Parts: sequence; structure tokens; C-alpha cells
Amino acid sequence: MDPGPSALNNNTTTTTTTTTTTTTTTTTTTAAAAATTTITKYVNLHVFYSSNHVRQSQYFLQIVKCCDPLCCGEFRSNWMSVFPTRFIPGSAPIAKSDKGPVIPETPAGQDYMSLMQRLVLTLPNSGQRKIRDMQYNRLCPNVSNKVEASTCPKCALHFLSVASVRRQIRTVFTRKQVR
Repeated sequence: MDPGPSALNNNTTTTTTTTTTTTTTTTTTTAAAAATTTITKYVNLHVFYSSNHVRQSQYFLQIVKCCDPLCCGEFRSNWMSVFPTRFIPGSAPIAKSDKGPVIPETPAGQDYMSLMQRLVLTLPNSGQRKIRDMQYNRLCPNVSNKVEASTCPKCALHFLSVASVRRQIRTVFTRKQVR
């Protein structure tokens, strides 16, 4: 029996379908890799943005422009003259000592400074620990024991979770960065 043109067309169609399937699989794999790279770049961008623009605590979130005019533009108010560190400082208790007013290590039974006092006064910590920025959570009784674990050891920024600290170290302080 002669196979005829219809059988030949079926073989051709099958071959074409196989080729198309292979091409589609390759395209899907390439698209998945591109999506993964895009997500990785987005996460890295998010971490860089957060470390420059965001300060967070259990009950307070601040998002402030950075000082780079190419990134955020110029400030349109006198924000930097009121808050030279760009962020509203954490509240702090005040205690009297031999050397004058200090920020005590334990805030129990102390009076807290107003925002104006906190902006004007630069007081030393009475304790041995060196803290670059006074974190809001440091004085919050229900989370104060977790502050050390959720503070980045390299830049002293406070995060809400230990996973965020690890992401900050991995993304900002490693040399292998995807941009």
C-alpha cells in the first residue's frame, strides 16, 4: 500500500507540533528565569529603598525622602532643619545623674522627654550598650527583649523581624548583588 499524501501530512504535523512544544518549553523556561531575576531585582531594590527611606517599629512607621535629589527630589519644606537626621527620633526617658540628665538603661518609673526636648537635647546613655539611634521598640516592654536580635549588626538599623535583618545583610552588605 502506498502511504499517500494524508499520511505524510500527519507525520509533518507531528514533527511541527513537537518542535513547537520544545520552543514553547524553552520560552517558558526563559520567561520563568526572567521573572525570577525580576523578582530578585525587585526585592533588592525594596531592601535598598527601605534602608534609605524607612524606619519601622512595633507601633510606628516613617517613610521619609532621602537627601539624594536624583532619587527623591528636593525637600519642599524645612523638614531637614527640624529633623536633621531626617527621621523623628524615638521617645526617651530622662533621669538625673551626677553628670546631669541622662537616658537611663531601664525606663521604669522615669519621665519621658517631649519631642521638642528630644530634638534639642543630646543626652548620653547611662548604660554600657552603644546604640546609634534610639529605637522606639527598645523602650516598649512587650518587645524590648527582641530589639537586639532584630537590629542589623552592620548598620544598626532596626527591623520588625529577624528575617528582614538577614535580608538587609545579604542584599546590602554582600558583594554579589543583582541589580
